[in-house]
Amino acid sequence: MGLAATYTMLLAGCGAVSAILFSLRQSLLAVEFGTGPVLWVLAAATYTASLAVEIRARKPLRAPILVGVPELRGDGSRKALLTTGIYGAVRHPRYVGATLGYVASAFLANYLFLYAALPVFLLLLHTTVLLEERELLERFGNPYRAYMARVPRYVPRLRG
Repeated sequence: MGLAATYTMLLAGCGAVSAILFSLRQSLLAVEFGTGPVLWVLAAATYTASLAVEIRARKPLRAPILVGVPELRGDGSRKALLTTGIYGAVRHPRYVGATLGYVASAFLANYLFLYAALPVFLLLLHTTVLLEERELLERFGNPYRAYMARVPRYVPRLRG
């Protein structure tokens, strides 16, 4: 489809969803549970974990790779499979970081909607991961298959 068409559709879709959510904001945010020091500590700890994961995940990546330009162009400009650092512990650290950030936001705001929307967020994120892994299998083949067998998707294995 191409880079310009993809980003145009993505921005239009995000704009439409944002407009819908904005128009429904009163009912979506009607139930608020309050906040307090325990939730602030949980939110701070979860945000800190999210930030640590995100920094480690982004460090080896250039800006065009972070936004998916090679995949959208189909030029395969990233020839090497990244399997070191945090990518040696989990296959999708950026999605782990995003999930931790979402949970931290839910703790901080403490609205029913954020907790209720979490399963939808996780389902959409997991669907994205499955599509991404299919593309990575096509691009890298057996080396990615071996990486999948060795490195867990989201939660690092505990080592003795």
